[in-house]
Amino acid sequence: MPGEARELAAFYAANGVDTLKVYSELSPDSYAALADAARAEGISIAGHRPLSVSLEQAIGAGQRSIEHGRLFSIECFAGADDFRALDRPISAYNADLRRRLIDEQDPTRCAALMQRMADSDTAWTPTLLTLRMEGFANDPGYRDDERLRYIPWVVRRLMWFPDADRMAASAIDAEGRNVRCELYRLARRSRSAGTAPGAGFTPDACTARSCPYAWLSIRDDPNPGSQPAHDHSEPEVWLRDRRLRDQWSRIRCG
Repeated sequence: MPGEARELAAFYAANGVDTLKVYSELSPDSYAALADAARAEGISIAGHRPLSVSLEQAIGAGQRSIEHGRLFSIECFAGADDFRALDRPISAYNADLRRRLIDEQDPTRCAALMQRMADSDTAWTPTLLTLRMEGFANDPGYRDDERLRYIPWVVRRLMWFPDADRMAASAIDAEGRNVRCELYRLARRSRSAGTAPGAGFTPDACTARSCPYAWLSIRDDPNPGSQPAHDHSEPEVWLRDRRLRDQWSRIRCG
């Protein structure tokens, strides 16, 4: 495993790559080996925080950025350690677990983790655009967004709508709650809370899938100093068209 990691890092470094992206299902051992190999080659790692790896481990490994809004939803979960210890955590990420993530947040743990991240060189890219798609995938007002006319038919029919259909099918838990929508709200609160200790943020980048609109979603920062400029992960102010903005204001978790 360490040998494979060294070979991979050396190959990409020799070809001018400066960052390796890591993904959610990477094992702790493979993650550590890749982080060590990348560091030896003078390149960075960024991307997902593997589900079996803690935030503290990711910061210690020197990961430059962590993508997606679930970061603190999972890390601040009272049962996070047990979740990470599962053989395959992603297999347990169902509607019931999402409900627990929402209901069993530990504020003290969360404040300490956010401060730890603020004191580190690791930034967070919340990609709230993708979580919004998950939360509102079954809402007609979301699926009929007028900006769809700017998106190629093949992308809409073969990527966006099937993705939205999958999310809508797993959004409602046994209690009838739209837990995907509630997780999106929780991630928004986490991002807002993270600005207090000064955690670093980078703008959302997932513009090829999951219903964000490249450029049309970008906005100027209305609160300089609290969020990065051109951060388009706050959907309430995506839209400069008042009529469309009013449409969004009526959408609620349901």
